[in-house]
Amino acid sequence: MRRLFVLSGLLLCLPLIALAIDETDPLETAVNDLFTARGDQATQAAITSILALDPERGALADLLRKGPAYVQPESSGWSIRTVAYPDGVERPFHVYVPEKYRAGAPMPVLIHMHGGISRAELIPEEGMIGYRDWWTEQADEWGFMVVFPLGQRGSEWWTENGAGGVHRILSELKRDLNVDENRVFATGFSDGGSGAFYFAMTHPTFFAAFIPLNGHPAVASGASGRQLYLVNMRNRPLYIVNTQEDSLYPTVAVLPYLEEMIRAGAQLRFTTYPGIGHSPDYRDEQNPLIARFMADTARSPLPSAITWETADVEVGRAAWLTVLELGETPGAPGFEDHNLMLPEGRVRIGVQIDMEFTGRGTRVNMVVEGSVAAVAGMAVGDVIVGIDDVEIVGMADLRAALGAKRAGEQVRIRFLRGEEERLGEGQFPPYVPKPTFVRDKPSGRIELTVSGNHVEVARSGVRRFALDISPDLFDLEREIVVTVNGREVLRRRVEPDLDFLLRSFARDRDRSMLFAARVVIGE
Repeated sequence: MRRLFVLSGLLLCLPLIALAIDETDPLETAVNDLFTARGDQATQAAITSILALDPERGALADLLRKGPAYVQPESSGWSIRTVAYPDGVERPFHVYVPEKYRAGAPMPVLIHMHGGISRAELIPEEGMIGYRDWWTEQADEWGFMVVFPLGQRGSEWWTENGAGGVHRILSELKRDLNVDENRVFATGFSDGGSGAFYFAMTHPTFFAAFIPLNGHPAVASGASGRQLYLVNMRNRPLYIVNTQEDSLYPTVAVLPYLEEMIRAGAQLRFTTYPGIGHSPDYRDEQNPLIARFMADTARSPLPSAITWETADVEVGRAAWLTVLELGETPGAPGFEDHNLMLPEGRVRIGVQIDMEFTGRGTRVNMVVEGSVAAVAGMAVGDVIVGIDDVEIVGMADLRAALGAKRAGEQVRIRFLRGEEERLGEGQFPPYVPKPTFVRDKPSGRIELTVSGNHVEVARSGVRRFALDISPDLFDLEREIVVTVNGREVLRRRVEPDLDFLLRSFARDRDRSMLFAARVVIGE
C-alpha cells in the first residue's frame, strides 16, 4: 500500500512538472539567448526574437538588469581561455577566480596588462607563472577576479587591436562570470602601465579606475598613432606608482605629466619609491593598498559631467556621450590644450629588442630605417655586445649605457653577426623641442553637465554627437532639454526605442548602463 501511494504521488506530480515547463516565460528565454549570444548573427537573431514578443519596456529592462542565471564554476583558481582579437587571431588570456566567488553575487575584476608588449611571440604558459603570483593573495583576501590578457607586436595595448582584444575579453568574461560592472579596474607594469594611461585617455567607459605601475602617459602618443589628450583623464580616478631609479620612466621624468594631469582636472593618487629601478619591488607594500583602493572605488556608469576630446571618432565615446563627426562649430569656446614640450629625455638607437633572447648581449628583431643603428650597419638578428666602452650582457646594461648618452653625441656600437664581431658608428640626432602629444590634426572637444533633464554642452570642433539616454539618469516622462554653446538645440520628450535598448546592451553587456534611446545633435 505504501508503494502504491508513492507511485500515485509521482504520477500526480508529473502534470505539474509539465505545466511548469509549458509556462516558461518566452521573453525570459529570448533574453537569455541574448545573454549567451556569440557573434553578430546570433545576437541579431536574439534581438529579433525579443522584439517579436512586443515586450513592455520596464519588464525587458528588469530582465536585462537581472542578468543571466550564472552557473557556479566547478572549481576556483586559474584557467586559460581564448578570444579572437579584432585581427581575427585567437589569443589566450589567463583568469583567476577566487574561492570566495559565488555565481549569485557580482565580483570585481582586475585586468593586468603585462610589459614587454613588442615581443614577437606571446608569453608561453610557463612564462606566466610569475605574473600569476602577482595578485592571488589579495584576490583571495579581498574577493576579486584577476585577468591577464596576452599581447604582442601588432596587438600592443595602445593599438586598436590590443585595446579591442581587452574589451572582447571583458565581454567574454561577462557571459560566463558574474562581473561587477562598476568595479572593473585596469592595471599593468611598464608597457602595461603605459597601456593603462592609454585606456584612461581613449577607452574609459567600462572601467572604474586605472592603476599604472612604472608606466608613462606619453609612451602611447607616438606608438598609437593617435592624438592623446590629458584632459580625458578627468573621467576616471588613477592610482599611479613610479620609482626614482627607473631607467625607462624615472619619477623625475613622469612628474611634469602628473602635474599637468592635475591641472587638467584629473583625480589621482601618486606614490614614488627611492632606490628602486624598473622593477615592482614595492609589491608587498602596494598590493594591499591597491586592493583597498579598489574596494573603496566604484564607477559611476552614468556620470552627470563628462569631458571628452578626440581627433578620431573611432575613440569618440565616453560613457553616454559619443562624438560622431568632427568639424568647425560656430561660437565655440576656447579650450586649453594640456600639453607639454617634450624634454630631451633618453636617446634611442632605433632598434626593437628580442625580449626572449637569453644569450649574451641583446638581440635585435627590428631596425628602424634611418636610425643610428641603421647608420651603424646593423640588421635584424644582430646581437649588441657593446656601447662605446661598456660591455652589454643584457637589457639592463643596454638601458644604462644609453641612459648615459645625450642627443647630438657620437656612439660606437659593437655587435655580433653570427660569430663575427663588428663595429659601427653613428650620431644621435640633436634635441629639437616639440610637443609631447602630437597635434597634426584638428580635434573636437565636448564638456557637458546634467541637471535634472537639462544637458548643458560646451563644444568646439564637434559637428555631430550622440547622447545615449538612460531612464536611470533622465525622466522619460518629461521633456529633455539640450543647450549647446548657450543655444537651445533640443526640447522634447524622448520616446523609448526597444531596438536601441537591445543593441546597446549587446554592445556593452553592462547591466548598470541601459539606454532607452539615442539622441543625435547636429543633424
